[in-house]
Amino acid sequence: MVKGSSWYVDYFYKVREEMELKHPSWFKDKPDELDVPATRRDIKDMLEKLDKYEQVLKTWGKRFGWYWVLTIVLIMVIVHYR
Repeated sequence: MVKGSSWYVDYFYKVREEMELKHPSWFKDKPDELDVPATRRDIKDMLEKLDKYEQVLKTWGKRFGWYWVLTIVLIMVIVHYR
C-alpha cells in the first residue's frame, strides 16, 4: 500500500496484490519494448505516419472547416438568445 494516498490508489494496489497471488503468470517480468532506444528507422517511420495524419487533417479542415465554424456560431447564438 502507498501510505498517505487516496482510497482508490490503495484499492488499486490491493486488487493488484490479490491478482498477483491468483495469477502470477500475468505479472512475470517482461522486457519493456520502450526501454530500447529508438533507431533511425523507427523515427523515420513515425515521421512518415505523422505526415500522413497531417495530410488527412488538412483535407478535413478544408472540407469541414466552414461547417464547424458556422455550427459553433449558430450554437452560440441559440444559447445566447435562450
